[in-house]
Amino acid sequence: MKKVNKRLITVSLLILSIIGFYQVNSLNYTKHIEIKRSFIEHPENLPTKEAAVNSSF
Repeated sequence: MKKVNKRLITVSLLILSIIGFYQVNSLNYTKHIEIKRSFIEHPENLPTKEAAVNSSF
């Protein structure tokens, strides 16, 4: 009985983790596409070489 409950909880948490991971990746993908379109439509927003060097580590 305990083994079944432990397995059920583990499988449930695994499924919830997979669903959460999928949703986060979906949101990141849509944001990535939005940023990409913004740079394609407005290339003047791209940083200059100096700004990129100054903001890097």
